[in-house]
Amino acid sequence: MERLAEQYISQKCSIILAVMCANNDMTNQDMLDRVAKHDPTRERTLGILNKPNLVEVNSDKESAYVQLAKNENTTKKLKLGWHVLLNRSQAESNSPNEERDRKKTSFFRHSA
Repeated sequence: MERLAEQYISQKCSIILAVMCANNDMTNQDMLDRVAKHDPTRERTLGILNKPNLVEVNSDKESAYVQLAKNENTTKKLKLGWHVLLNRSQAESNSPNEERDRKKTSFFRHSA
């Protein structure tokens, strides 16, 4: 699987989606180190931050991931920036779209 990913990210015309899970320590995720040899100037790497709702509120980890999402982390700064992906939990899978949108809006308003 890694060889297949290497094959695609080595192509100059490919955009690299670098996915990081916020519920995992940033230091345990070496994805940016792996793509650096193919995109050293980080011009074609787009960061995706997943599961931000699983980070403990007001923790150092939350602060680090907020800084990352705002593209303010100088060692992980990307020219295409970072985007945050907040999915419904299993318990919320049957909730109406309006409720999902309200919770998502509230989460992002209070997390920045």
